[in-house]
Order: sequence, then structure tokens, then C-alpha cells
Amino acid sequence: MWAVSYCGKWADTVDKNLERLAGRVDAPLRIVSYFDNVVIERGGVTELKLTGLSARLISELIEVGAPVAWEPLARQLWPHDADAPAALRKRWDMALYRLRRKLSSRSLRPDLVAPDGSGRILLHLEAGDEVVDADGPTS
Repeated sequence: MWAVSYCGKWADTVDKNLERLAGRVDAPLRIVSYFDNVVIERGGVTELKLTGLSARLISELIEVGAPVAWEPLARQLWPHDADAPAALRKRWDMALYRLRRKLSSRSLRPDLVAPDGSGRILLHLEAGDEVVDADGPTS
């Protein structure tokens, strides 16, 4: 009897948590860029704090505000490799891999930073997503 009662309470708790998570997973993202730091929120909850190259990559895309070729963006991130295209591409691919892995680990869209199909990279925003450039110019 106790086991059934306990399982019933546990199942209710699991159901409530799944409902709460389902609402949050589909909730729009709020991405706040501080250049070397980026905070990604969903449903009013901080889901991920990025630092270093992952944050700079997203911050650069926010600053540009449009799809951009990967190579000029990579040169901004690794100026010392600007004259070595193979090394630059290797660093770029690894940075994208690591960023997407971090996003996926928090059930965030791994295609948040994605190719646009014509050789450029973009910040893939969906309806309701919000971007805040905290380092941008103030009016």
C-alpha cells in the first residue's frame, strides 16, 4: 500500500515537472550580450552563461546583426591566425562544435548559431526571441 501511495505522489511530481519544463523548453530565448559574456535565458530562468570564445562568437553576430561570412568573423576571434586559413578554419570548426555542445547540454537550440545556406553564419532567432546588446551604443 505504501509503495503505491508513494509512486502516486512521485508520478504527480514528475508530471508537474514535465509540464513546467515543456512550457519552458518552448519559451522564447532572451540573449544578453556583454561581449566576453553572454547570458541565455528562457522563461525568465538563466539557462546558460557563456564566456570566452563562445560568448565572443555570439556577441560578434549580435553586433553585426545580419548573416556574415565565417572567415571575417573568425579573423576577429583569432587575429594571429588571419594569414593561415587552414588553422583559422580548424579553430572556427572547433569553436562552433563546443558552442553547440554547450547549447545542447542545456536543451537549447544547437542551431542558434547556424549557416544560412550561402556560406554565411547567422544568429538563428525564432519568433519571440529577444537580443540585448548590453555593450552596444546607448541613445
